[in-house]
Amino acid sequence: EEGDVKLIEQDSLIEEGEVLKPAPKILKEDCKINWGQPVKQVYNFVRGLSPWPVAYTHFKDESGKEYYIKVYKVSFEQDNHQKSFGEIDTDNKTYIKVYCTEGIIGIEELQMSGKKRMKTEDLLRGFSFSGKVKVAF
Repeated sequence: EEGDVKLIEQDSLIEEGEVLKPAPKILKEDCKINWGQPVKQVYNFVRGLSPWPVAYTHFKDESGKEYYIKVYKVSFEQDNHQKSFGEIDTDNKTYIKVYCTEGIIGIEELQMSGKKRMKTEDLLRGFSFSGKVKVAF
């Protein structure tokens, strides 16, 4: 605002003989969510990969059916819960929450295979998981 910022040419920061390398390519395997990480790290991981290439996970219900889910938008809350990481809580109507280290991730926007991208409550209006759901590692 005051205009006293000193501008520095980026080329002057490169030492003589130093070669800059391009960023590594992000592969599909790099986009799988690790629910064992701290909640803030999972939150930032999903935000960093949205909308493309997009973070993903697998859910498994009591009947053994596995669901591939792309996760586009999440929220988080710090919480000292006693649940194991990767445990899922859902009312099959409005929310899906996944327990992580140091907190809980709320999945707000997702896409299941064969379906379009939508808000969690919209998906759960026409779809419900059978029985208890957990993250498939």
